[in-house]
Amino acid sequence: MALTAAAQATDYTWDLNTNGNWNLGSNWSPVGVPNSSGDTAWIDNNTPVNVTVTIDNLDPTVGGLTVDEGDALTITSGRRLYLQKATVTNNGTINLSGDSSYLELYQFASTLTGTGQVVLGGNANNKIIQSWGGSLTNDTGHTIRGGGTINVPLNNKGKILGDNGIMSINQ
Repeated sequence: MALTAAAQATDYTWDLNTNGNWNLGSNWSPVGVPNSSGDTAWIDNNTPVNVTVTIDNLDPTVGGLTVDEGDALTITSGRRLYLQKATVTNNGTINLSGDSSYLELYQFASTLTGTGQVVLGGNANNKIIQSWGGSLTNDTGHTIRGGGTINVPLNNKGKILGDNGIMSINQ
């Protein structure tokens, strides 16, 4: 019987002083793509340059995410970011753009902390959803805004603003 080692959790830091794609391993330090429930992705690591990281041809899973002030993560149409038992420290902006993009909470509770915002792009198919029992806490100081759908058990301590079309909340 052959045994295989479990994938090791890795902390990835954005390694460019410019915008780029999540799915290119050379954009991260260490080299590789954050795409495991044990992985943590840190966008910008407090550098003085503001960047936008784009998810445009991959549906990654992470167990932790930090978006620094002035930085952004954009999830493009048809893509999703899976959060598994994740704490998201968002002091920047997470954009759900196009006609269908998703922030999906998988299996466990996840929390949005920080002073940033998740922006749903004005389409009902820009969604924060859950699968297999996920739930969300929108913590004090954090904002979810725009227009779209929140379809997840939600503990809201922050702000939710429907300021770009209809914001539908289904718990």
